[in-house]
Amino acid sequence: MFATYNYSAGGTQQGVLDDLIAILTGETNVSNLSATCNKGATSITATIPAGWTLHDAAAGTVTKVIKAPLADDPIGIGGACGLFPLPHHRAYGSVHGGSAD
Repeated sequence: MFATYNYSAGGTQQGVLDDLIAILTGETNVSNLSATCNKGATSITATIPAGWTLHDAAAGTVTKVIKAPLADDPIGIGGACGLFPLPHHRAYGSVHGGSAD
């Protein structure tokens, strides 16, 4: 998804926020955005909608919390890759001479 958003002179902060949330949560039709949006200068290009979800709609008047779908995770399981332990990790013995065995 790629979007270029332009707002009209005199547009409200709430209108801009509502439009950005709409775009990030899957709106792909510019005509469905608020009157704050300068529809002639705004575009949304999407073969697949962004698909983020509104996580906390009650976060505040001009604050919203959104979260990305798990499908956007680069490893596909919704978590970060674990790092390998460093060589001095106790499972591998001491840095200064290895295990006692």
